Amino acid sequence: MKSRQTDVSMASHFRSRGTVVVGGQVRTPGQVSISVGSDLWKAIDRAGGATEYGSLRRVRLIRDGKMTTFDLTKPEFQAVIVRNNDAIEVPQKMILGN
Repeated sequence: MKSRQTDVSMASHFRSRGTVVVGGQVRTPGQVSISVGSDLWKAIDRAGGATEYGSLRRVRLIRDGKMTTFDLTKPEFQAVIVRNNDAIEVPQKMILGN
């Protein structure tokens, strides 16, 4: 017989997870599972990381219909927290490599 404590722990575990869509120049585009507190860097890593053609200088985060661009070569932007249902796009590098 399960205790009430086990039921509460299981419910908390499932609420602390979500999904984001990672697309563009990543090795495994699509939905990835995230846990609460996951950041842009972790979400892209869960999608296999950027390909050799992907630009981490112009990563786009789409949240609630608004798009924001981040330069993930700068540590302060790697830690941007993602939320359930966010979309992330790693664009293709330009001819000059960024």
